[in-house]
Amino acid sequence: MIPLLIVALVLLVLLLLPLGVRVRYDEDGLFAALKIGPVLFRLFPPRENKKPKKEKKSKEDKPKQAEEHPKKKGGALALVEGCLPLVKPALEGIRKRLTIRHLELHVIWAAADPADAAMGYGYANAALGALWPLFYRNFKIRDYALGVDVDFDAAAPTLYAKADLTMTVFRLLTLALPLLFQFIKIYRSVNAAPKGETVKKEA
Repeated sequence: MIPLLIVALVLLVLLLLPLGVRVRYDEDGLFAALKIGPVLFRLFPPRENKKPKKEKKSKEDKPKQAEEHPKKKGGALALVEGCLPLVKPALEGIRKRLTIRHLELHVIWAAADPADAAMGYGYANAALGALWPLFYRNFKIRDYALGVDVDFDAAAPTLYAKADLTMTVFRLLTLALPLLFQFIKIYRSVNAAPKGETVKKEA
């Protein structure tokens, strides 16, 4: 009995484990990392290898002939068409299950001329004001910080953005498993259908 309780407890902890993604854009470029519990795994940019790769010397200088590079045939377009109805429920499921724990957006408008700076500042504020209600209504946002500033010495406008997104394993499974079953069903129906025939869409 005790081993079963331990297994059930471990499974419960795993289901409630938060999976997160941290995305940041600043002067260093784009940064993305996967967060499993308290541990962070960098996804982009990839870490540079310490040992430089040796360049392979080509045996022949002449270009390869066309027959040496056969064109790869594409997969059935019917599979893509059959999966299109899954896009909407997938996006809707992500919207309902995803939590944005922290969001930062900071625009710095650059202009040497005060009139241009005031105009750009107004445009940036208006754009942020128009987009934010849409964004806020469609996602669960716990904490956020927004701002627009002016820098008369900067050469070009800049943007600082940072977002921490989380979803529990349980929520991810409740989204992914039904979609996976539907995809398998569509995949089998596409392979079972004779070539040239389209798959009938279910109502």
